[in-house]
Amino acid sequence: MSVGFRVVSSSGCEASYPASELNRHSPQTRGWQSPKFCDYPQEVVLELADEVDIREVQILSHESKIATRVELYVDDRRLGYLSLDANERSGYRARELKSVYVRARGRYLRLVAHKCHVNRENLFNQVGIVAVNVIGEACEAEEDPLAAAQLAKLEAAKRRAVQVEDYDRAKLIKAEIERLRAPPSPPTTGSVVEPPPEEEEEEEEEIPQQQQQEAEEEAPSLEERREALSGVETQTELPEPEPLSQEASEIVSAIGEYRTRCLLSKNWLLRDAAIAKLGLMIRSGEIRDVETVTGIAKVGIDDKIPQVSLSSMGLAVAAARAQPSQRLEPLVRVLVAKLADNQPRARDKALESLEELAAGPVGASSLASVLVVLDKRHLINHKWRPIAARLRLLRKLVPEGIALEPIFNFVRVHDCASHTAAVVRNETRDLIAEISKRIDDDTPLVAVFDALRPKQREEYLQAIGRPLAIKPPHRKPPKPPPSSSSSSSAQIPPSSSSSSSRRAAEEEEEEIKNEGGKAAVVVVAARDDADAFRDLIMKQLEDQAFSIDEAYSILKAHFEKKQNDDDDDEDDVRDAVLKEWCAEIGSTEPTIDEDRDHLLKQVATWLFQ
Repeated sequence: MSVGFRVVSSSGCEASYPASELNRHSPQTRGWQSPKFCDYPQEVVLELADEVDIREVQILSHESKIATRVELYVDDRRLGYLSLDANERSGYRARELKSVYVRARGRYLRLVAHKCHVNRENLFNQVGIVAVNVIGEACEAEEDPLAAAQLAKLEAAKRRAVQVEDYDRAKLIKAEIERLRAPPSPPTTGSVVEPPPEEEEEEEEEIPQQQQQEAEEEAPSLEERREALSGVETQTELPEPEPLSQEASEIVSAIGEYRTRCLLSKNWLLRDAAIAKLGLMIRSGEIRDVETVTGIAKVGIDDKIPQVSLSSMGLAVAAARAQPSQRLEPLVRVLVAKLADNQPRARDKALESLEELAAGPVGASSLASVLVVLDKRHLINHKWRPIAARLRLLRKLVPEGIALEPIFNFVRVHDCASHTAAVVRNETRDLIAEISKRIDDDTPLVAVFDALRPKQREEYLQAIGRPLAIKPPHRKPPKPPPSSSSSSSAQIPPSSSSSSSRRAAEEEEEEIKNEGGKAAVVVVAARDDADAFRDLIMKQLEDQAFSIDEAYSILKAHFEKKQNDDDDDEDDVRDAVLKEWCAEIGSTEPTIDEDRDHLLKQVATWLFQ
């Protein structure tokens, strides 16, 4: 018969599809759906009306938000899992009803989905269950007295076997106890719950015999496990952790044997529960070896499971506050590295943790000394997050009175003001603006302003909100690439034709600005002086190019081959300048348009840097 139940917990849900929808069955039932872009596994826990001998479980899956497989747990016992079809053949219109026969007795049924099928209809990577039906029989209130007496005798015999280290006999007795306690076998027809993957069975078989005996002898009782993780919400739902190796003795002495087993388990739920418990113990003062816990937090921050990493960051802050005298620099470095993580939650939590450490045990100055150290040799140019995150946090630390010279050096070494990523340039501007509020003399800012382009200077002054007390010196025009022609021209006064060419270039530049400054519409005027043409390009790069792509657009507008262009003198000027720059980057003059386009990108990169 069908067994009544109610949903008592779930890992999360979309607002319109709460887990409580599973409590009622009707054509209007919408069922439960996990949150959008949720972290897996996702689970739903059902409380049955009474302790039941469960015979069958039926699950009606959503038509497109489909779990790859669903694991079944009765109380703390894992029964196995059932696989669900990707449903491509029906075009994600039909719902799959999965029925599995089980043999278990208990009060709670837990459904765990580890990941979803990815398809065009499941845009937010969700899983959904429309309905659940549990079929079974209520357990009899009174237990057979003969069976109870026999079980008591077997339990006593098992304890005696363990005391005399007769583990083979203890295992046989344990198997007999489980056989007597098991409910009758179900019908043999229909689908069955699939057993755990073969890899898990092989791992259990590979455990040395001595370790199995020790686990049998020293396995903590349910009360001991609850005490070891007391205060952790999910501690009653966790599986048994794996045995320990000899290398874990130091951690065992600091936090206890069972918590260490959870901490080193392959099951991330156990690791997360252990870290949560350590946080409670640190805050209550129960742990004396705080440095060991700090090391545990440092390792946990790099855990591949985001939830474990987030919990470890909270533990790190708690451990640092509990013993500020310990060496915290390695921990800070790990947190700083997390500022560049791909996960937004990890970045935000790392930033929050570092701010707490700066306000407490670490201090702003010590944190800043770590932030300004970043090896440029191993930093790929497009990896902008490590730089941007450091600039953002340094800006928040400036009001605390940290040293400014290392910050200016960091900005200079990593070319932050002219970085290819706009977010880095913006963070640099905001950082300099914050620094300007904390200093009376603007002399340290002169070197920064001297490296800026004219438009950037205007943006910086607007962000600062006032003119500098010391006018920054005018930036010298960038020198053109050295060449034989430019070297000789430097020693010869410009001719009248050269002067007129330069004036023509300036007039053309002014005309371009009036038209909007778009490099794509630049047309090279007739000129017989390569220097004037080169100066025009360099000036446009200085005023308009804030990235390599923008520099490339300017060069392409000047150097690309134009159709129906009969001005040979103009072509000669372009070719002469391009030939000089080709020699500077160690390349040859292009022969085809594809080579020319590739070369212009190389020249743009060289000139911009």
